[in-house]
Amino acid sequence: MQERGWLTQRFEKALQNGWEIPDYQGLLDEIELDLDRQAICPTTDNVFKAFELLRPEDVKYVILGQDPYWQTAENDGLPIATGLAFGVRQRDGLHHATAINKIMPRIYQYRPDHEWDWTLESWAKNYKILLLNTALTVPMPKQGESGREKSANKHLPHWKKFTKATLSFLQANQRQLGTNHGFKCIAWGKKAKSAFEEVGLTPIFAYHPCSSIAGPMSFNEFWQKCGRCLVWPES
Repeated sequence: MQERGWLTQRFEKALQNGWEIPDYQGLLDEIELDLDRQAICPTTDNVFKAFELLRPEDVKYVILGQDPYWQTAENDGLPIATGLAFGVRQRDGLHHATAINKIMPRIYQYRPDHEWDWTLESWAKNYKILLLNTALTVPMPKQGESGREKSANKHLPHWKKFTKATLSFLQANQRQLGTNHGFKCIAWGKKAKSAFEEVGLTPIFAYHPCSSIAGPMSFNEFWQKCGRCLVWPES
């Protein structure tokens, strides 16, 4: 269980990194009230990890997934989610991580020497990719509960306003600073696609990796469109 105000406190590092999202405190207070002190995934110190690794003016790409993994690692009982899109905290959690197990082999086909960083921190630091989900938390299932039924997608409504505010802020910030590279948007799944479109952004789209529709052909077409980002990113 979390103390009141914990979301705002955890966002302090992001603020120091330049993420002065308008009305962030009001948005986070509203989310916190909705969550009602639930146990969550990822761990509280990883909820805003994506914002802590990148300044807004440095962002070249935004990957938007759906929501974090709800599973926990068997060796320590902690969430496997890193707070970075589909990244996992340790290799022991890979057998739970359906998305990354489908994505990484596709990248490896195009670039066999690609660094297999399961946490995805190197993607953020080296390639300036902001790795988000449309919801930054999911409820941690109680013992004996099915996570897929009790956790997946449950927090999407709570984070919708914050995600929209983040994307709008990123647009305005880069426009104000005159950043010449702009940023490219990559959406995994229809919910992520809608989040971009609601603020006037047109993303490169693919079905969510865990979707039954996301077959090999849809992935091949997707990698051709965004390969510059994920396979041969600019330094």
